[in-house]
Amino acid sequence: MNDPTQVEKPLVDPDVVAQIKSWKGYVQAKLGFRNCWYPTLNSEELEEGKPVPFQLAGEKLLLNRIDGKVYCMADTCLHRGVPLSEKVECYSKETITCWYHGWTYNFTDGKLCDILTDPNSKMIGQRALQTYPVDEAKGLVFVFLGEVAEGEELPPVERDTAPGFLDDDRRVRIFRRVVNSDWRLGAENGFDTTHIFIHKNSRLIPGN
Repeated sequence: MNDPTQVEKPLVDPDVVAQIKSWKGYVQAKLGFRNCWYPTLNSEELEEGKPVPFQLAGEKLLLNRIDGKVYCMADTCLHRGVPLSEKVECYSKETITCWYHGWTYNFTDGKLCDILTDPNSKMIGQRALQTYPVDEAKGLVFVFLGEVAEGEELPPVERDTAPGFLDDDRRVRIFRRVVNSDWRLGAENGFDTTHIFIHKNSRLIPGN
């Protein structure tokens, strides 16, 4: 029988909650951490010369394989903000032209290299879409979501993968599904040692 004179303690310490809310990094990471490598596609999903859109941490990206190498840039035209991927128009293998007004960008550096409807524009060569570093490892396409300051080296993919993840004897493949939840809840669940309880009947556990 419960003692009515005792005050039940909250499941989460209010002091901990206050610390989390005051941690600027946690608040800013609502859509994901910046300046990190993220796996995006399986390499086989990105064919030569066939751009693929991908949303990562709130960023709309466009990936394309050119002569075997993968490039990544923002999937938003600088002119009217429409997604370039809505109707892919590539008149050369290195470029993509916006279907709306003909603004054309180079995949290698994101630069505005032509405007089909205004070829004499002074903006040509002066403006550019954000580009992101790309690396391929273990059959996966990794994108570095962020910027590297001048004079700084790009961190290796190994920095942002689990120990042994890139070992030669390990096979890796991405399976994606959309979950309507804050990603931080899933990450925190993974670090919670009591989370194993929900998997007690899993076929992956010996004896089940």
